[in-house]
Amino acid sequence: HLSAARWAKKEGKMAKRRMFSIPLMEADRFYELSALSQALYFHLNLNADDDGLVDNVRSVMRDLKASKNNMRQLIEEGYVIELTTKVVAIAHWNQHNRIKSDRYTKTAYGELLSQLRRDDNDRYFKASEAICGDICAPQESVVKDSTVEYSIAKDSAEEHRAEEKRENIYISHSYKQSSVASLPNTDIRNDSILYNNFINAIRLYFMKKYNSIDSKKFIEHYDGLNWYSGTDKITPENFKDYVDQWMKG
Repeated sequence: HLSAARWAKKEGKMAKRRMFSIPLMEADRFYELSALSQALYFHLNLNADDDGLVDNVRSVMRDLKASKNNMRQLIEEGYVIELTTKVVAIAHWNQHNRIKSDRYTKTAYGELLSQLRRDDNDRYFKASEAICGDICAPQESVVKDSTVEYSIAKDSAEEHRAEEKRENIYISHSYKQSSVASLPNTDIRNDSILYNNFINAIRLYFMKKYNSIDSKKFIEHYDGLNWYSGTDKITPENFKDYVDQWMKG
C-alpha cells in the first residue's frame, strides 16, 4: 500500500516541492557523511510529508541500495530522528522547508509529531530526550525493522505549547536543584538524582546553544575523568565554560 506521504502526493493534497538549507548541506559535518548516507538523507526528505515525517524508509533504502549502517549514521549524527521502529522525522525539516498554508497537509502521524519539540533554531528534538536522556529505555532501532505502519491520531498545537512549557519548567527546576549541591570534593555519581539532573542540564545546553545533540562524547570523556579537567572540578555552576571550550575544539 502507499505510504502516507506518497498517498498525499498522489491525491494532490501535499506540497510538491522540497527545499534544502544550503548552510546545512554545505557544512563539513554533512560532507563527512558517506556519499550513500548523504543520498539517503536527500531521498528521505523527498519522501517526507509536510511535517517532515517519513514512513516508507525501507522502500527508500531498498531503491538506493542503502544499508542499515547508512541509516544508523544519519540517526547518530542527528540528521534523522526515530519516532517508532517504522516512522522517522527529518530533524532539520523546518530549517529546510517553509510550506505555504494553502499547500500544507497535516501529517497522518499527529501523535508521533506531538513527541517532538523545536529548539531555538527550529530543529526537531524528542521531548523525552530533554528530560531523561539515556536513563529512558531506548526504542528498537528503525534500521532493524522498517515496515510501514499507520498510526493516525489528533494533533493539538495548544497542547504542544502547554507541554513544552511544563517541560521547560521541569528542566529549569532540575538544574537549580543540581546547582545547590556542593560538588568540588565529592563524586557526583554517588547521588543518582543529582547526577541525572546534571547530565540533563548538559544535554539541554548543547541543544539550546549549539543546535547539537552531540553531548555524548563530552559526557563520556569527563565522566571517565570523574568530572575533573586537570585539577579543576566540573560542576553544575561551571560546566557551560567547559562545554564552550569543547565545542571550540
